Amino acid sequence: MGKDNSSRIIGNIESISNTNSLLCPICEESFQDLGNLNTHLDVSHDLLESEHGQKHKSTSNQTLRTRSSSKPDNPRQTAPSNRKTRPPKAGFTLRREHWEKLIPHKSKCQQCMRILTQKTGSINCRRCGKLYCASHCKYAARLNQQANYDAIDGEWCKCCQKCFMNKPGYKDFGLYEDKTDIFMKLRSSNSQDHQLQELQLESRFIRIINGIVNIHRRYGNSILSTIRISSEISRLEKSIVPWKDDNMAHSCPLCSKHFSVMLRKHHCRLCGSIVCDDQISACSNEVPISTLANAASDLPLEDLRLDVYPIETQMRLCSKCMRSMFKKRKFLKELHLPLPLLLRKYESLHNTSKVILSVLPTFEDTLRSVRETKENPNEKDIMELTKLRKKLLEAFAIYDRITKQIMQLKTNTYAEAKIQQSINALSANFIQEKMLPLKSIPDILSSNFSSRNSSPESKTSSELMINNLTITEVKQYRTQLMVLKEQLFLVQEMADTATKQRKFDEASTLNNNIAEIQAQIDDLTMKLGEQGFN
Repeated sequence: MGKDNSSRIIGNIESISNTNSLLCPICEESFQDLGNLNTHLDVSHDLLESEHGQKHKSTSNQTLRTRSSSKPDNPRQTAPSNRKTRPPKAGFTLRREHWEKLIPHKSKCQQCMRILTQKTGSINCRRCGKLYCASHCKYAARLNQQANYDAIDGEWCKCCQKCFMNKPGYKDFGLYEDKTDIFMKLRSSNSQDHQLQELQLESRFIRIINGIVNIHRRYGNSILSTIRISSEISRLEKSIVPWKDDNMAHSCPLCSKHFSVMLRKHHCRLCGSIVCDDQISACSNEVPISTLANAASDLPLEDLRLDVYPIETQMRLCSKCMRSMFKKRKFLKELHLPLPLLLRKYESLHNTSKVILSVLPTFEDTLRSVRETKENPNEKDIMELTKLRKKLLEAFAIYDRITKQIMQLKTNTYAEAKIQQSINALSANFIQEKMLPLKSIPDILSSNFSSRNSSPESKTSSELMINNLTITEVKQYRTQLMVLKEQLFLVQEMADTATKQRKFDEASTLNNNIAEIQAQIDDLTMKLGEQGFN
């Protein structure tokens, strides 16, 4: 009897060792290795979050040790698990009634909609209970035993992204405090300080300029006027503006360069600070007082035009005082000045392009209607098409002429040269793009005339028109002839310009248009006969 029991046990062990798969002790799902089975137990059955799960885990570990002993050569089965999870609180059991049940090979992840398999993994969100794959349920939130949010007494549980983002306080910005009033007070105080500084500089500027004028009037006729005037002006400047001590300044406060023998110290006549005279940084400059007076014409200054000679005294100012005193005044003056010639020409060029763009849609619609009724075209459409074509050609000629005038202007700065080049490139692209619909117009008009002359009825009517033309018909043909001749002149001029600029594609198109317009002119001249232009 003992031998029979031992042989049965040995047979069971051999049968277990011969199996290639590992079964889950809970759901009996088969797995190929121990690592996948451990992941399945932790994720799907949540054995780490309940005491009941701990018992299942111990039972499953015993079973797995028995089954894994049959394959000692597989390193994936013998490798220990490195997962470390904090044990839950004693007595914490999360409710699972709302969890969605896993249906093998049918359940899908609620986010990526993939079928949940052994490879993707499956896990229930502890908050909403829906099924997700392992990669889309990796967030954590504090939940109580009823699966509600509890940031204080709850336990960290796995959840989906939606539940993680919907938890209280996820998108809160913290404490809100309105400091607009404080900011407005600081800004108003700073602006008031800036206004006070400007008023102080303006007061000093007025006193210095008026004092220099009075010194010139008082000592202008003396023998040593040059020496006397310079010493009096220096005394006046120091009495109005307190100058800083030279020994206290070692570097320029504007460019931070150290003073040396090559970089001298200079006092600003308005603020009294010590600055350098570097030509690159332009921290200070000597400006004639006549220029300063013209820039500040709104201030009550003395008349600088003396009876004997003009005042040529210069005044050294730092760049900071120049900006405070004259930047705003310069901007207000430039608002009332006319635009430079380059910008005025560009404005007229832009207006001409707007005219072209406004006429082109009507022109294209009329052209489309003429093409649809090519066999029996309407006379009104033909006349309207001719008028629109004339208007467009005149606008293109004006556009090209303004572009030439812009290119002939002399530029004073690098910015103006760049603007000039950009306008040239823009106008060339505009003409090449917008003149394409004009290419097929002479074909339509010439085919219309040829179709009329090919029929016998048209021949008899044309003979009658040559011999006897009514006054209305003569006026109509003369108007068409004038329009065509003007078009011929404009297109010929544009073709010559394109040839000079080596735009051969555009020149060939224009030459074809010239030939077609000339054919129409000849046809109208033949119809008018003696009634045409001499």
